[in-house]
Amino acid sequence: MNHRRPPLLLLCLLTCTFSATAAELEAHLEWAKRTALATPLSGIIERIHVTPGERVTAGTPLLQLEARELRAALEAARAALAYAEQQRREAQREEQRAQELYDRTLLSDHELHLAQIAAARANSVWQQARAQLTRAEVQVQQATLRAPFDALVIDLPLRPGEAVSNQFQTTPLAVIAASGHLLAVATVDAEQANRLQLGDPASVRLGTQQWSGQISQIGLEPLNDSGYRLVVEFPLAAQSRVRAGQAVIITLP
Repeated sequence: MNHRRPPLLLLCLLTCTFSATAAELEAHLEWAKRTALATPLSGIIERIHVTPGERVTAGTPLLQLEARELRAALEAARAALAYAEQQRREAQREEQRAQELYDRTLLSDHELHLAQIAAARANSVWQQARAQLTRAEVQVQQATLRAPFDALVIDLPLRPGEAVSNQFQTTPLAVIAASGHLLAVATVDAEQANRLQLGDPASVRLGTQQWSGQISQIGLEPLNDSGYRLVVEFPLAAQSRVRAGQAVIITLP
């Protein structure tokens, strides 16, 4: 009986070792919320406010297109709206006056109808002027590219003085990623994917550094028959020096 125990003990040790190894996955780092930013406007880059590697808060200006023509169009739109408002108010007063005269049988149907048409026309011009002002305001805002969320600036492919033409294809002006978070990405087989759930805890190790995170994505389709994409998102301190593409180890629970 005793001569069978060592093989059983060895088998147990091998099984435990395999289980511990299977819980560790080779992975690489990717930026969280990596986003290429652009503007629908064409123009000349006037100024760049940030540098790659800089962390910015949501709403921070990243770069500015030359906007003198846009600001001039905005002032013209404001003046046009002010004039249209005066015309609209005058047409409304005339319409009201015509209605009062008509009620007193001092004005014909035709004359009342003309006053109503004039008021409607003035109101239409005012509506168009207001829409033009809104469009001019939006274009002035679009001339300044801002961070849509707290971000790490990854790349700024253009420089001041370079032209941006978005007539046929949008040109990326800045590449950013989420500030304070990073992704560890690995592949797992179908059996492993079925055992895992979103939100499950996991740790990420790079050399002597280790972070606690959670599973944020489990792929539903295989990646080139190599397995299913598994993503662990974890917080990253601003002073941590890590880069996308570095090899890491994911440890699953």
